Amino acid sequence: MSCDAWTFLNSQFLGTLVLVVTVIVLGIYARDTRRIARATVEQRNLTHRPCVVIANLKLREGIKVAMEQALEDNPQPAWKPFQDSPSMFVLPTAISLENVGMGPALSIEAYRLGPDRKRTSRLVIAHLKVGAVIGLDPTPSFKNSEEWIFEIAYQGVSGVKFFSRYTLAGNLVSDFAIRTDEAPIGRFMGRILGKLFR
Repeated sequence: MSCDAWTFLNSQFLGTLVLVVTVIVLGIYARDTRRIARATVEQRNLTHRPCVVIANLKLREGIKVAMEQALEDNPQPAWKPFQDSPSMFVLPTAISLENVGMGPALSIEAYRLGPDRKRTSRLVIAHLKVGAVIGLDPTPSFKNSEEWIFEIAYQGVSGVKFFSRYTLAGNLVSDFAIRTDEAPIGRFMGRILGKLFR
């Protein structure tokens, strides 16, 4: 093999090696940039997160809660009218919603969720700024001992959908939960990008 051929092969090898190393470094840089972008979006979602709740829940009298607790601790099942722990809060006759979060709530829907997951007594509000209170008219109707769910769906400025869910027995609040649901396009892009950069 002549010297010129050897020099040519070495230069081709070195050029290819430099190209491969450059692509690897760029891939690492792209992955880090994606992580920074994701952390920035998560931080923005946390700093501007709305939280819409029922504003005017009434605290129950202590004696009623104590009586229910005593009945619950009774070992005779026939004397146990409450399956869960006694409720501390009572739903008022006229419900008001308040945004107690750190960002505005957009596209607010308040509704009663039926056993078949159908939304009834639906009310739509365009937006609710931080600290704002708005009354619901009409207030969802219920029977005294009926188990039912009242849900508030709303969106943050980032497009993430939030849900505040109250589980009630008549007018007594037995459970409260908040959950989020990213926008469908965000889930779709997250799956695609996640597969590309894992």
